Amino acid sequence: MHEQEVGIEFLKALNRYFTPVAVGVMLFGLILNPDLPKTSFLGCIGIIIAALTFNVITAVHVIENPASWRKVGYLRVGVNLFLNACAYLLLYSHWPIIWVLFSLGPVAMAFYGDVTETFFVMGVSASIMAGCLFYDGIKDPRLWGATVVQIMFMLLLSLFLIRVAALIRREHSPAEGKA
Repeated sequence: MHEQEVGIEFLKALNRYFTPVAVGVMLFGLILNPDLPKTSFLGCIGIIIAALTFNVITAVHVIENPASWRKVGYLRVGVNLFLNACAYLLLYSHWPIIWVLFSLGPVAMAFYGDVTETFFVMGVSASIMAGCLFYDGIKDPRLWGATVVQIMFMLLLSLFLIRVAALIRREHSPAEGKA
């Protein structure tokens, strides 16, 4: 199996497992918060529709154009990070578990990119999370502590998956690349 085939399998797996997680986190946030402002509710519905449409279209594109897997992967990380940030801004004060959306970007980048790119996505996610607390004037150390723990989890998960992706790539590299 060559790098392109491995990359396509990464994309398929991310699409199969993490797109439903993102949609589920947002849907449960909408269902379990009946007093959510109408604009937040409708905004999240729009985000869910946009995310599903975009991820399905890009997955089909990669299946039809396998050489595009890495470029499409980067595009997917960027667009999904933006959509997740929008959902986070709409829901974080009503649905604290929404932070899970920010773990998905670094996870995906761990498979598409390298350590530096993964850390960049991780930094953007962490900055948005901390920025929301700062902007809202949150001083409660428990909320800041919870955010730090969430960011640490995202970092460690990303580091772990970078290593797993590297092992998979090495295992499936052409025979001449193996020792």
